[in-house]
Amino acid sequence: MMAAQLCVIEGRNLKEADTGFIGDHTDAYVRVRVGGFTHESPTAQNSLSPAWHWCEDVTLGNSTLASVHLEVFDHDDFTSDDKVGDASFDVSTNSGEDRWVQLQPQGRVHVTTAIKAPSPPPPLAPPPRVPPPRAPPPRAPPPRAPR
Repeated sequence: MMAAQLCVIEGRNLKEADTGFIGDHTDAYVRVRVGGFTHESPTAQNSLSPAWHWCEDVTLGNSTLASVHLEVFDHDDFTSDDKVGDASFDVSTNSGEDRWVQLQPQGRVHVTTAIKAPSPPPPLAPPPRVPPPRAPPPRAPPPRAPR
């Protein structure tokens, strides 16, 4: 299995999801699906150009390309979270990448990947230590014959 560190650095020009009293804002977080697993970033508060600087170790599988699906949501406290945008892209398992991913319908996200060397198998356990056999307890001398 190949593994990588996937980093979501920042977003730009995200779709406006909320209208507040102090202006428009989006409390954005990223959900990443790769290798059958889902990972979620922390929320960046009140920004259409959030900075996450969030990294996660992900499993890419055994093929030369791994599919990554990225969704950006606006966190809402009292209603369901709103999807701001999404994108899918392939990651080469042969090299790391640094790219801007275009979201649909609007915005983009800066993503990097760094391929991690496969971890070596765990060392073999030493055989169990067997204590040396114990000497039998000393025998009592045979009883003396009466005289």
